[in-house]
This record gives sequence, C-alpha cells and structure tokens, in this order.
Amino acid sequence: MSKFHLQAGACVTGLPGPIQSRDVMPFPIHRKRRLRVSEPMRRLVRETRLDPSQFVLPLFTCPGEGVRKEITSMPGNYQLSVDELVKECEGAQSLGVG
Repeated sequence: MSKFHLQAGACVTGLPGPIQSRDVMPFPIHRKRRLRVSEPMRRLVRETRLDPSQFVLPLFTCPGEGVRKEITSMPGNYQLSVDELVKECEGAQSLGVG
C-alpha cells in the first residue's frame, strides 16, 4: 500500500498526524469581491474583452446586380451581388466591425 493511500474513513496517512475529512476546509459561503471594487480594477481582471473590430462578418457573393438572396440554411445571411456587397461593407465599417 502506498504511503499516501486514502484509507476507509477518509484519513490521509504518511503525513505528520492524520488529516480527517472533517478537518478539510469547506467551500466558502461568502465570495470575496475585492477584485471588483472599482471600474478600473474590474477592467484589469476581466476575463473576456470583446470589441467590434474583433468580429468577423460572413459575406457571400453571387453574380448579378441588385441581388440579395437569403441563404435558407443560414438565417440572417444573404448572397449579395457586388453592388449590394459594397453597401453592406460600408454599413459594417460604420459600426466598427473589422
């Protein structure tokens, strides 16, 4: 048997004095919010930062003029003729989409 093997009764052996399961620290009841105390601190520790310049706009072209044909398998997306594509790109650029 390994010196660090868990025995019945959740007792850890091989350490100075066995640690019982009742000695293990429970999950905290109160969450510390020191990292969210001010807006600059929240910005610093934020995990996800999204900016419109990071977005990708899927655009699909087709031949012709004035064509805006919906793609049935992708609701909200269209096959666009070059003249419609230019208008769509201008709109995306004004929104800051990269």
